[in-house]
Order: sequence, then structure tokens, then C-alpha cells
Amino acid sequence: MNAVTTSAAVKQLYEKHPYPSPNAGDSLLRDMVGVLWFLFPGQDLAGWKILDAGCGTGHRLAAVAKAYRKAQFTGLDISSAALDVGRQLAEKHQIMNLQFMQGDIAQLAIDQQFDLIISTGVIHHLPEPAVGVTKLCHVLSPGGMILLWLYHRFGEFERLLQRELVLTLAGSGPASLEAGANVLSELKISLNPEQYGAGLLSKGDSSQKTLDADAFLNPIVHAYRFSEALELFSNAEVDWLAVNGITNKNSSTLVDLEGRGNPDVSLSEKEMLASTTLLEAYQRLSKQERLSVIELRTKPTGFSILAGRKDALKKCDARIEGNAIWPRQSSVG
Repeated sequence: MNAVTTSAAVKQLYEKHPYPSPNAGDSLLRDMVGVLWFLFPGQDLAGWKILDAGCGTGHRLAAVAKAYRKAQFTGLDISSAALDVGRQLAEKHQIMNLQFMQGDIAQLAIDQQFDLIISTGVIHHLPEPAVGVTKLCHVLSPGGMILLWLYHRFGEFERLLQRELVLTLAGSGPASLEAGANVLSELKISLNPEQYGAGLLSKGDSSQKTLDADAFLNPIVHAYRFSEALELFSNAEVDWLAVNGITNKNSSTLVDLEGRGNPDVSLSEKEMLASTTLLEAYQRLSKQERLSVIELRTKPTGFSILAGRKDALKKCDARIEGNAIWPRQSSVG
């Protein structure tokens, strides 16, 4: 399939299975609220324009908009079914600083700039992820930032093997979604709701079906090592990049390469390496090499990466400055 065909197939999936599941009800997902609290401690983000590129049903975005009432939020998604749920959520929770628009990141056409762009679990479903990243960075304000969450190829290895098996048996064509669901049932394949940290959906068969459709039936999936994710920004208009955190089954942890953040919520290098000799060797490494050690040792299922223009770093917690890599000054990899 070409890029246009595969984008249409992704749209078909999420029209049939809006994500996160509408069956999550009126409850909001607050994990991103916590992420922003650690990235911008003590700030109310007043006056910021924030875009959620691939907002899905808005359960996560609505929680953020509710927590940061002084910022203006826009939710963009390819699925009209998902956006309908998002609008209902915003009305239910009386969130007035949130609007929604339908669109495809791969064919982005927005005539405004944003101080922060969030894209959680979306870029890796684009036909050309690097093109999508470049398009999003093009609508950043002069001091803007972009926050992505991506699959990591180490922790996702087994799931991606299962996905390939399911799609191979299901075949392609108009009935492939239904056939894929039948294959999942026959093989008894299902995703643990805590694959990426805390459970995302409410309990119930319908919510699990949505989770499984997203995990195993999506026609486009890319997974990355840290260095490969940094390369997604090679043509983007950003000056620095920083791995922010990792997710594993049942847990989420912040990355703190220079020990500038809160140790209670950051990856413990002592627990990861467990000896003075190994810790000393680790500390002698470059930031990129330390990131390699982290991913090889922890095998995350996913991770978040923050990138921005030069002045944007001043808005972030000191931990991000310690993690920052400047590819315009030295090679990334």
C-alpha cells in the first residue's frame, strides 16, 4: 500500500475503534497532566497555545485542559468518531479552553503556531513518521516545544511479532478488521492494559477490544531505539532534543542523565547497574551512550522525547536541560 492508502486504512481502524475507548466513559486520563507537571513545575502555562496532534477521543487531552485552564488547547485527529467523543467529554466537564478539529498529520494544514505540541502514540502510525515530525515542528512558535511518545523496539518486540502473525493470517481488504478480530480471538492474543505503565482503559470487553485493535490490527507501526527517534528530527526546525521518560509494564520512570531532577520519580542508576565499577564506567560515557545503556538494560515498551527551539529550554525543568542533546552542534546517534 502507498502512503495515501495506508493513511486511509488507519483512519478506517479508528473510525471503527476510537481510541482510547469511548467505553472509558466520562472519566479522564490524567497521566499527561503528571508529565507536564514534571516538565514545567510551578507553571500554569497561561497564554500557551497547545496542540494535541492525534488526540483520539480526548480522554487525555480533556484532563490536561481541565488542569491548565489558562492555556488554550486544540485537539486534532483523523477520526470523526473519536472527535465526537472528545466534544462530548469537553461539554460534560465544562471545559471551555478546548476545541477540536479533524485532520491528518501526514497532510497537515494549520495556519497558526503553538507553544507546545503533544503527540502521544501517533507518530509511529504515520506512513512517513519523519515527515510528520517535520510538519508539526513547522507550526511551532519561536519558543515552542514538541513532546512525542513512541514505541520502543526492545520492549515491543514480542507484541510486534504477534501483530505480524495476526495481520498475515487476517489478510487485507475491506473485511480485514473483522478477520483480524477473529484471529485475535482464535489465538487468544490480548494486550495487557498495563503494557505502557498504568492501565489506560476501564474494565470490560469493549475496552479490551479497542486496546487490542490498536495494538495488533493497525496497518502501520514503527518502533524505535532512542537514537532512531532522535533522527526523526533531522529535518525539523528544532535546536535540541531530550529523552524525557520511559514506560515499562506497570511502571513509568523519568530519565535524568545528570541528576538534576527528583530521584524519587527518576530511573535509579544504582539499581540499574548495581556496582561501583559499572556506575563509574557509565558516568564516563556520552549522553547518547548512557541512553543506549538505559534502553539495553531496561528494555522499555515506550518512551517520551521532548524537542524545541533554543529559548524553549528555559521553560523546562533543569532535568531536561541535563538530558538535552544539541544535534546542530554535534552528530546524533
